[in-house]
Amino acid sequence: MATHDDARGRRASLAKLVLAPAWRFWRGFVLRGGFLDGWHGLVYAYVRANYVRQKTMMLWLLEHGQPVVDPAQPHPDTRPDARRA
Repeated sequence: MATHDDARGRRASLAKLVLAPAWRFWRGFVLRGGFLDGWHGLVYAYVRANYVRQKTMMLWLLEHGQPVVDPAQPHPDTRPDARRA
């Protein structure tokens, strides 16, 4: 989603990095009644806020020309066949 937002011209800032996850947590836990679900609502609100934080961080990295590593792909140095060579 960060690459998609970058292509659409969206920008990241320090304020967005702090406020966007906090707003996502507040909205999910308080405004949408996540607190009524107890621990499940708390964890769900936290996970959604963490997603927004990670997306904003990746967008900031893309804006500043830093490579964004896909956590689903193994690093080339950690592949089993790379150690044999």
